[in-house]
Amino acid sequence: MRLRRSTAAAGRFLGICLLTLMCCLLATAAMAEFQRTKIAVLDFEQTGDAFETKGLGPIAAEWFTTGMVKSGRFDVVERAMLQKILTEQKMAAAGIVDESSAAVLGRILGVKAVATGSVIKDRRTIEVNARVISVESGEIIAAESFRGNSEEELHGMIDQLTASIIRNFPLTGYVVKKATGSVVIDLGLDSGLAPGTEFIVYREGEVIRHPKTGEVLDVEQIHTGRLRITKISKNVAEGKILGEERGGIKDGQLVKSVRKEGKKPPPKSAKKSSL
Repeated sequence: MRLRRSTAAAGRFLGICLLTLMCCLLATAAMAEFQRTKIAVLDFEQTGDAFETKGLGPIAAEWFTTGMVKSGRFDVVERAMLQKILTEQKMAAAGIVDESSAAVLGRILGVKAVATGSVIKDRRTIEVNARVISVESGEIIAAESFRGNSEEELHGMIDQLTASIIRNFPLTGYVVKKATGSVVIDLGLDSGLAPGTEFIVYREGEVIRHPKTGEVLDVEQIHTGRLRITKISKNVAEGKILGEERGGIKDGQLVKSVRKEGKKPPPKSAKKSSL
C-alpha cells in the first residue's frame, strides 16, 4: 500500500514538473516570437549633375542602413558580406535597380527584402529615393522620396526617408493583459517599439475564400479598439486604451501598429516628393 502511494505521489510530482517545464518553454517561445525582417541594402545610385562630395551613393546607403538597424525591426546583411557576394556573382552594388535582379540577389543572400535607392542632383535641388523589393514576389513593397536644396541636407533627408520606409513595416503582436484603461502587449524594446506608437486591436473573423477556386484570400479583421504606448520594457509594453468597440479589447487579441500622418513636419527645407 505504501509503495502504491509513493508511486502515485511520484507520478503527480513528475506531472507537475513536466507541466511547469512546458509552461516555461511556451513562455520563452512567446517572448522570442518577434522576428526581425532580414534585408540587404545596396549602394544608392548617383545621377544628374556633378556632386560636390564624392561617393555620396555609398554614404547615403550607410546612413540608411544605420537607421534601419537602430529601429530594431531589421537584420541587415553586413556590407562586407554583401560586397563579397556581389563580387562572386559579378554584380555591381549600385547597378541592381530592377525588381527581378534584386529578387535574384535576395535569394542568394537569404533575405526577405532588398533595398535600393538613388541620389539625384538637378541644378539647385537634390532628391533621394528608396525602394524596398520583396524577394518572394519581386514586387516593390515600399517606396519613398524626399527633396532638398543642397548636399548638406542629405543626412537629414536620409533620416526622414528611413523613418518613412520603416512605417511601411507595421509591428504586430498580442494583448497579454488588460486592466482598467490600459493593456500590456508582447512587444518591447527588443522589437524596436517607441513610446507614443499607436496600435489598432483586432480579432480575426471569418476566412475570406475565392467563390470559384476556394482559395483563402484573407481573414476578416474585426477592430475592437485602439491604444497608445506609454511605457516600454525589454519584452513587453503598456499602452493607454484610446477607445473600444465591438465587444471591446480582450486578452489574446492581435495588435498592429498604425501610421500617424502629418504629425511632424520635415526639418529644414526637405520636402517629401512623390515617386
